Amino acid sequence: MNIGIDLHDTISYRPILFKQLIDGWINTNYVIIITGTPTSNKQHVIDLLTKHQIRYHDIALGFNYNKQNMDITHFVKMRDWKLSLCKEYMIDLYIDDNPYYVKYIADYGICTLQPILSSMYINEWSKKDPFFTCHLQKLQFDFLFEQNLQRKE
Repeated sequence: MNIGIDLHDTISYRPILFKQLIDGWINTNYVIIITGTPTSNKQHVIDLLTKHQIRYHDIALGFNYNKQNMDITHFVKMRDWKLSLCKEYMIDLYIDDNPYYVKYIADYGICTLQPILSSMYINEWSKKDPFFTCHLQKLQFDFLFEQNLQRKE
């Protein structure tokens, strides 16, 4: 089985958990870190994985981009890029916190899992990084919460 795992806000959210999962998986040929982190920041990725002793076969980095010029097309390009990496590495299971990427990749027949980030984590990082996209998870659950409230009324 080939496993692809997103780095930021997936592994970095719970590094000890992912280290234990990776170390405990049996019959896993490859663990590929599939990250949107640009190739220009590869050392940052290596340092983070080394710090947490995360075992991996390869790192598939994102494309270089400029945060100042980002718009919605960035996420479409990244979605397509992550899918192409999943296909290239013949990923059987892909894990990513971003529901936009997870849904898209699942629609191409790749099994996906989405870790659910805590509200505290989402709120903390939303304040630190204007390009933080994990708030998309908040939208998933706020919708369900609002629907439940409407039913009770």
